[in-house]
Amino acid sequence: MGRHKNSAQELIMVNFMEEHAGLARGLKQNKQMRNEMWELLTKSLNCRGPPRKPPERWKKVWFDWRSSVKRKISQEKNDSYGADQDDIPCRKVPLTAIENKLARICGFLNTDTRVDFDTNSDIQEELSLLSDSITNVIKEELMTDEPDNEYDESPIDFDTTNEMLQNKSNDYEKSVDRITVRPFAICNSTAVDVKIEMENVEDNNLKKSNKTHCEESGKNADVLDNLVKQQTSMMAAVQHFLQENIKLQNENLRAMKEIGTGLNEIFQVVNKLNESTNDKLKEQRRHNYEIEKLRREEIFLQKQQLELNEMKLLRKD
Repeated sequence: MGRHKNSAQELIMVNFMEEHAGLARGLKQNKQMRNEMWELLTKSLNCRGPPRKPPERWKKVWFDWRSSVKRKISQEKNDSYGADQDDIPCRKVPLTAIENKLARICGFLNTDTRVDFDTNSDIQEELSLLSDSITNVIKEELMTDEPDNEYDESPIDFDTTNEMLQNKSNDYEKSVDRITVRPFAICNSTAVDVKIEMENVEDNNLKKSNKTHCEESGKNADVLDNLVKQQTSMMAAVQHFLQENIKLQNENLRAMKEIGTGLNEIFQVVNKLNESTNDKLKEQRRHNYEIEKLRREEIFLQKQQLELNEMKLLRKD
């Protein structure tokens, strides 16, 4: 029941939860606001330590304590119902004043149900149990529960342990009498201080977010500048490559034109050769034809001469 916390811290925690019932019942939807409220509560709890814990450990202490009170109420109701059915008197385990207040804050008690406070004898018995539990807590904090000492700033003096236990017992007796103390009264804090501190936290968070946004904007601008420079250099390289390619294409076109011009000249020369060859062939054919004609005429004349000679011979005879 409320392990690893002292009576002053119990009172601070319950008073804070009374002011922030939504946090006590787990109804706060804004995670950032919940974390800020737990940070504030942690500061107030640690200033009344030891023990001193981070917010995550105090959350666990609160949830364990709340579950313990709820189980005690459920067990008492079940025992009362069983006793009524069997007509057997049941032994009540009443809630302490601080537990009763916690139960009302968390809504564990019905409006028509009232759990009795402790009697003086119960208080004395619980004070003795508290002393034993505080001793165990101190030993446990020193020996096994090292994470709880993350926030400790000074070691515990064993020579003053008994005096501290007596002071804590007196504090517990006084806390029962002044159960209506406002939150953080023990730590010299008020609701106005809490509100101002929460506003300061919100302002700091806003400044941090603005600073982070500016830094991210600066980084984004630098990245964009680098990208633009890289893109510009790449475009310049591509432009240079295209210019070189165009030069090569122009040189190729010029070479192709020269080759075409040379081929045209060769074609013209070949045509001229063909024409001259054709002319020579025609002249040769004409010459051959004339020679053939002359030979025929010569043969014809020779035949006529022979005929004349034969005729002359015949006349002589």
